[in-house]
Amino acid sequence: MRASFIIKWHTRRIDNLMQMLRLLELWHLSTIQDCELILLCHDSCSDIDTKFAVTRCFNLNLPEMMAAKQTNFGVTQAQCERIILLDSDRILPSGYFDKVIDQMCDNIMISTSNMVKLLDYRIDQEIINGTYFSSEERRTTNEIGTRCIWSGNVIFNKSDYQRAGSMDEKYIGYGWEDNDMGLTMEKAGVVPILRNELEIHLYHEPFTYGSKDQKKLFVQNGLYFCRKWGIKPYPEILTKEMKQYAKII
Repeated sequence: MRASFIIKWHTRRIDNLMQMLRLLELWHLSTIQDCELILLCHDSCSDIDTKFAVTRCFNLNLPEMMAAKQTNFGVTQAQCERIILLDSDRILPSGYFDKVIDQMCDNIMISTSNMVKLLDYRIDQEIINGTYFSSEERRTTNEIGTRCIWSGNVIFNKSDYQRAGSMDEKYIGYGWEDNDMGLTMEKAGVVPILRNELEIHLYHEPFTYGSKDQKKLFVQNGLYFCRKWGIKPYPEILTKEMKQYAKII
């Protein structure tokens, strides 16, 4: 098989996942028929049939959002060296995955620089036709406050990931684990590459999974990130949230 697709998802966003799978089958059929798919359910769901060569579904039953733990588990399960890591709300254009799999070599990681986020739900044909309203989302290799190379869509080699030390599972809740992994991979000599193709971020409710105070977790993650990497002064995106949760500093 050419590559392992790993998709992280939650049952609250199963509509996103199913739309994503339909468009994968429409635009990337010849590629996915020679790839495996690992579906990592945040909570629990029955198996899902796809047109990938192999599909394996795992229910992780996580109490909070734990993207690092999900990803580490998925990578250990992957049978291929080439790994395509996706959130369940991403659409890439026809031919994209075939090109990036061919482009992959040691010590690089690939994502896109151009991304838009849909402002409401759109059926498959509207996405195909480009008849949707959207806002631009900025992705950089790893600039804090932007979508970094490890947010939503990244392709890398399993051996590079393992050599870098995998993702830091101390991050619980939303935020900062993607910036952390970007720095971790770069420290290990893995070079980020951003392609020009357009990535579509599907519309979904603005909801983060878990029972704890998610903004507080965001601040705790940010403080841990800055201390780990020696970042001072703290980024503006963090200091704004810290004002609400000064008692945890």
